[in-house]
Amino acid sequence: MKVFVTGSTGFLGDYIVKECMKRKYKITAFVHKENLEKKKNIISEFVKKGVRVRYGDITSFDDVKGALNEDYDIIFHLASVTQNNSNKNFVVDVIGTKNLFKAIKEIKIKRILYMSTTGVYGPQKSDKDLDENSLCKPRTNYEISKYKTEELVKKFCTKYKIAYIIIRSPRIYGPQDWQKTFLNYIKLVKMGITIVLGNLPISLVYIKNLTHGIFLSLRSKNETFIISNENTYTAKEIANTVEKIIKPKFSIRVCVPKIFTRLVSITTGKFIYGTNNVRYSTKKFKQKFHYKDSYSLEESLRETIAWYKNKNML
Repeated sequence: MKVFVTGSTGFLGDYIVKECMKRKYKITAFVHKENLEKKKNIISEFVKKGVRVRYGDITSFDDVKGALNEDYDIIFHLASVTQNNSNKNFVVDVIGTKNLFKAIKEIKIKRILYMSTTGVYGPQKSDKDLDENSLCKPRTNYEISKYKTEELVKKFCTKYKIAYIIIRSPRIYGPQDWQKTFLNYIKLVKMGITIVLGNLPISLVYIKNLTHGIFLSLRSKNETFIISNENTYTAKEIANTVEKIIKPKFSIRVCVPKIFTRLVSITTGKFIYGTNNVRYSTKKFKQKFHYKDSYSLEESLRETIAWYKNKNML
């Protein structure tokens, strides 16, 4: 099996490449030029394990064309800019994807897996859990660019007769997550301060659950799936679990009323998903693949916190 991976040194990309290694796939990792120094440890490990590394910028057609010059069984298209309102959202997702398809016109690709987000639904209110058939109402640059790219993937794959899979996931967490939001929350709990924001519903997916789900999805074609942890947690459940693992010497619980959280949401745009009770259904994916989480909330948080400690971040 020959695979090509964009966004290969990112949080999810690293896990995808390593899973491909376990499966003995022949891997080409497309690495942004700027990551040569910043991600040198990851790149060095790739090279040692026989991964072929190609450097370039996905927004440059010449770079993409130079890297993608032979047939592949699967392209894992993971390259993205995750900041919500960055000017680079459209450039990387939309222009980058157009470059990808322009480059593969003369070669044979059997399947493309595109990594999207549940953010394409936007923070809409609904009495029911949102599923793959729910109307998309993206709001931020990131959400809109992801939705536009989904449409491009479907369009080009139909045109070139390539099978596609689109994965929508909520916030990803786990070992190797260098984003500070989750880490800072855990640090507060360790200090003895546990903040519960109005008992908001929180949708998450553990990186190892997501990776497992992505490889299950390859059994299908021309489908869109939501992959998330099986349960939508409450802010209280997450707080209780983190406290159980951290075992702070003392704990002061600060419960922020939902009305206050809603006011903050209205004025700043933050927490809007929680205050609108946005929830996602994984029923389609679970039924099709008989999927169950490999890691529970407590197991996944224990591994994540252990990783933070090992990196002297906690």
